[in-house]
Amino acid sequence: MTDLQAIKALILRHAMFYGEVMADEVIAMHANALADIPLQALSNAYEHAMRTSKSKRMPMPGEIRESLELSDDVKAREIASNIVNAIATYGYTAPERAREFLGETAWRIVKLEGGWEHLCATVTNENLPIFKAQIRELSKSVLQREVQTKLVDSSSGPLLGLYKPKQISKE
Repeated sequence: MTDLQAIKALILRHAMFYGEVMADEVIAMHANALADIPLQALSNAYEHAMRTSKSKRMPMPGEIRESLELSDDVKAREIASNIVNAIATYGYTAPERAREFLGETAWRIVKLEGGWEHLCATVTNENLPIFKAQIRELSKSVLQREVQTKLVDSSSGPLLGLYKPKQISKE
């Protein structure tokens, strides 16, 4: 059984729980929308929805995705903590290792704050709480911007291409 077939079987099983009859095309649409998520994570998300949801209808793929994603607040706190840990662990002499540890989103925040060397030189125990709060807020903005950018850059365009920028010809 392929992953897509296993996802379809999972969706069908949960549709039966909710008393819904789904056409094969609808099951395929749900499965394709969730195909990039590991099967065990999907199974856990559907089981969680069954135990906790007050809704009498089967969750849509977007609702399953949302249940698996961390909130921007949680991600922002994690990014701020990771940056502080990287400053303490790697210091200003190892920006490459710090970047590898932090990942691209957190590194973008480091650059927005003046760069690695600047952060290492200016973050102290006295200003650490304020620094973490500022990084958390900046992280939330960067994370939201990444989501917006993905929507605009998607192959179908944002909102079915309604806001796709015009291509200017050089004729």
